[in-house]
Amino acid sequence: MALEAETLAANQLRGEEGLLDGTGQGPWRQLFTAAQAFVETHQHSTTPGAPCPLCQTPLAEQAASRLRRFAQFVVNDASVRADGQRTRHQCTFENLRSTQLRARLEETTVTYIEANSAGWTAAKDAFEATVESRRQWALDAGLRTHDWSKAPPVYTTRPIEAARQLEGSVREQAHILREAQPGPARATLQKEADELKARQALSARRDALYELVRAKRLHHKLSDCLEDLKTKLVSDKAGQLAESAVTRQLSDALNLEFEKLGISHLQTSLKARTERGRQKLKLVLDLPNSTKPEDILSEGEQRVIAIGSFFAELSVAHHRGAAVFDDPVSSLDHQRRQRVARRLVEEAKTRQVVVFTHDTVFLAELLLLLKAPAAPPHVCRFLTFSQQSTGRIHDGLPWHHLPTKDRLDKLEKLASAFAKDESNLDNDQAEARARDLYNCLRGVVEKAVEEVVFCGTLERYNDYVRVASIKQTVGLKLEECEPLIDLHSRASDIVAGHDKSGARAFAAPNATEAWDDVEKLKKALDTIRDRRKAPKSTTPP
Repeated sequence: MALEAETLAANQLRGEEGLLDGTGQGPWRQLFTAAQAFVETHQHSTTPGAPCPLCQTPLAEQAASRLRRFAQFVVNDASVRADGQRTRHQCTFENLRSTQLRARLEETTVTYIEANSAGWTAAKDAFEATVESRRQWALDAGLRTHDWSKAPPVYTTRPIEAARQLEGSVREQAHILREAQPGPARATLQKEADELKARQALSARRDALYELVRAKRLHHKLSDCLEDLKTKLVSDKAGQLAESAVTRQLSDALNLEFEKLGISHLQTSLKARTERGRQKLKLVLDLPNSTKPEDILSEGEQRVIAIGSFFAELSVAHHRGAAVFDDPVSSLDHQRRQRVARRLVEEAKTRQVVVFTHDTVFLAELLLLLKAPAAPPHVCRFLTFSQQSTGRIHDGLPWHHLPTKDRLDKLEKLASAFAKDESNLDNDQAEARARDLYNCLRGVVEKAVEEVVFCGTLERYNDYVRVASIKQTVGLKLEECEPLIDLHSRASDIVAGHDKSGARAFAAPNATEAWDDVEKLKKALDTIRDRRKAPKSTTPP
């Protein structure tokens, strides 16, 4: 009745002014209610001249009046009753849609009923199919077509009646059996029945029970593994192996390294301990009264001990990885520097060894050892720093460690660059370039006297005189000595080593003069080398 009243009111509303079909009913009501909420939320006006909330066109007097009548129509009693009826209608059919209409029986129950009432399962399935078809018909008629005339037939046979008859028969049989059995036998049957009921209840939780049993078994196995993997047994075995192999081997290697580095007078021992299966060794010095090593050992001795320990670990390690040393001879005296240098060169025969150092004496020691016939191959590089760049790498050696030949090559390049740039330099710049060039020239002359004239018999930073090189030396003639002396004296006068008196200051040579002096030095050295290569007379002069 409420829906019919709503439809009648909607027809009356449309009939007054010839409004569109559907005005006043379902979708139109939702549209108008949404427009009302928009107006109320944003506090818009619906008076004549105000924009329409839907089309935004200014409302005429007739349109504003129509909106007021629409609002009155929406809130009248027929519409409200229709809304309530529509809500109840939807709830009823939703309940019908979600209702379970099929019998949920356990498999054992169905088997028993079928054994005692043939055909019951088929009748139950047919009945449920009929009920389901009538539910679909009711949902379709109530929510879509509203046609209740085409109802499906009703299934006349109800399987519940046969089930109830079977239930009565079973109860009667159970009563007879209970009365017929004596006490002990009945108790036994009751126990079996309780067991079956318990199993039946447990079957519903079968998957969870299986998972629990599997977890318990896994826990038991893991507990056994945990007991077998306790680290004490591993630690004890590792300690035995370390005592018989690692500790003794490392101790021997350590004593050998200390002997090579000249500190064999220090008595040491290794103490091993094991933590969680990992072997740890501690170097112990045999010192009186438990004195701390830093209290009686110099910084140099401590450093040599550290280097020896490192080499000992390398000797027992089963790899040939590179070893990097950063200024290893800091705080060492000259003799220990030599020993460390020899040990580094020896180690370089079996692995790559990288040494960083700023100690030129130590570098000279290494270079001298690397000149030996059996020395390993080596590469030298050095770093330079400037305001524009930091740590630039250059191949070869720095100037002060270059041999005479390489110094002459660099000196020629400096002279060539000076000649090329001279026209663009002012007097002060040209003088500075000339002084730098002659400073290098003086160093080349001094290095040439050491290497070429005396054939390396005497070398700076060396601890001994190479007497065997005397046979390569030659007696210098005056005309061979004078160029070297003149160039050294000239370079010493030009180099700004001392503050020169203005009255005695020498004019800086130009690029041509510098080039001529470099060529003069080369010629003098070539003369000495050529005469050394000439056959020597065996008769005394």
